[in-house]
Amino acid sequence: MLSKDLIKHIHQNYPEIEEKLNLSKDVFVASDFREKDRNNEYWGISFLLSDLKSIQPFNQYRLDIKKEYNIEGQEISYKKLNSSQNHPSILNEFLSAIDTIDGILFNFMIDSSFDTVCNDSKSVWQNDEELSTYKFNQFQKLELFSHLAGLVISSIKSEIETLKWITDHDNVINNRSRKEIAIKFFFEVVSKYLGPNEIRYEFIDPDKDSEDRILADLSNIPDLIVGPMVDIKNSYQREEIEITKRGVPFPSSSKVKSISYSEWFFANNKNLKKINTEIEFDPESNMINYIDIYPKK
Repeated sequence: MLSKDLIKHIHQNYPEIEEKLNLSKDVFVASDFREKDRNNEYWGISFLLSDLKSIQPFNQYRLDIKKEYNIEGQEISYKKLNSSQNHPSILNEFLSAIDTIDGILFNFMIDSSFDTVCNDSKSVWQNDEELSTYKFNQFQKLELFSHLAGLVISSIKSEIETLKWITDHDNVINNRSRKEIAIKFFFEVVSKYLGPNEIRYEFIDPDKDSEDRILADLSNIPDLIVGPMVDIKNSYQREEIEITKRGVPFPSSSKVKSISYSEWFFANNKNLKKINTEIEFDPESNMINYIDIYPKK
């Protein structure tokens, strides 16, 4: 099961997280869950923690990018960039825009054999009238995601009075009919990690966006990161090359777009702090190992 050993690992490998973030008390977390498929051995989960004040430079930067490439009013997403002829230029500029955000980006790759967060997962699922409408494996994803969010949010040095969650209808929400169930469970779990403090919780739906698509673009930041992260990892895994060996060529099976991320993942001298961790389950010892994915320069 997940434990605070994860936070110990993060603090040991990323001492900059000990610094108090220059955030307001109105914090948001944007997130994305990348599910494994038949070609992938890993799940990917990404959380961006910041506040609306700290994204102002990013906001102007992204609007300038959209104007330059004539994509005003459109959202910037991993899926759309994959089919765009201009994707290397747009992506590189958008990654630079993301780096202007004051906050922390937590990126996790999770061994898909790890499927239990808590010892009582099954009883929680079976005994809840709403949660039992999920299939058990769907509930496990929501549970893993929620506990991981609680752990990382509780690790930051920042006072929180309002916590907003921004996400699209991905594999955690599962479908629109269960959206309220997922939101309720997510905040119930997160609140246990944040303690008795009086915190107001709010879900921000990108579907209710402004014309400039700011909510969609914020929710797409984790999507832009976690997609290629899992693609790259699984490509290396299949070709038996360690991704932690910097400078080796990208495997031929990795998407061309992913190359744009190679140096970006390592760069930690920007406003945005990046925490990149692999969660690996050892069934023989029944232990969870935490591994630093992208060694910093």
